[in-house]
Amino acid sequence: MREVQTILVGLQVAFPEGALTLGSDRALDQAIWVAQTAGAELHLVHSTHGQAESDAASASALGAGDAPGLVEAVERCSAHGLKVTSEVTDLRPWRALVLLAVQGRGQMVVLGKRDSPTAEGRRLGAVAVKVLRKCPVPVWAVRPEHDQNHKLVLAATDLSEVGGQALDLAAWVAEHQGARLHVVHALSNPEGYGESEGEEREALLDKQKARAGAIVDERISRGPFDGESAVHLSRREPYLAIREAGEHLHPDLLVMGSLTTEGEPGLLVGGTAERLLGRTNCSLLMLKPQGFVCPVTP
Repeated sequence: MREVQTILVGLQVAFPEGALTLGSDRALDQAIWVAQTAGAELHLVHSTHGQAESDAASASALGAGDAPGLVEAVERCSAHGLKVTSEVTDLRPWRALVLLAVQGRGQMVVLGKRDSPTAEGRRLGAVAVKVLRKCPVPVWAVRPEHDQNHKLVLAATDLSEVGGQALDLAAWVAEHQGARLHVVHALSNPEGYGESEGEEREALLDKQKARAGAIVDERISRGPFDGESAVHLSRREPYLAIREAGEHLHPDLLVMGSLTTEGEPGLLVGGTAERLLGRTNCSLLMLKPQGFVCPVTP
């Protein structure tokens, strides 16, 4: 986390009161914790784009930057001894955050999930989905009901480099929160699987499981994590393996990498991640691989 110098925090204000929404309030708490732990600064971002007429009138009367929630947010950060800056923009909120990341003004984005799920059960709003898809830096979408006390962190890895980075970040959070670390990996068919059967096939599977477990254990051992950990190896499709692990373990945070580097930039974040967007009950921290092409340009 030493590379995270500035954390961008997306904040939404509810008018006419001018207070932060519940999701933004929890996101700010999470960002403050990360900044304190990593020694980072905070940059708070609020967008007035697309406000309803009544909200726009209230914002204008208050002065957008003088909304009580934004003023209090800056004061909260300062009270924790953090260096904090803020801005109000008329850009679309997702574009403002992604653009700041592209310009190198932030190395992580933190924002809130929906205050309440849609009728279809989706917890990620349009802004969070677009930021997760398009942003080149790690994005932490915070569950509004979360109390910031992480008891269990779940890392999903495919053993790729970005999967390893997701595991590193999950271990960092777990270490500093005193949380249990669980890792889920979906096994693919090993070489020779289709041509084998019986004991030979079982031997191939056992060898594959041992190799995957050893890779995960070795990656964890590189860092400072010294708490309780467990590895879950599944023969299911990756998105099913992750979803089932989440339903069984009830993690406070799911950390995973996106594997999309090709195709139409910013439309998808990889098949597995895309199928999980909006369906995870917990907070979500997503990383992009090296070579990710961001569709937003200054």
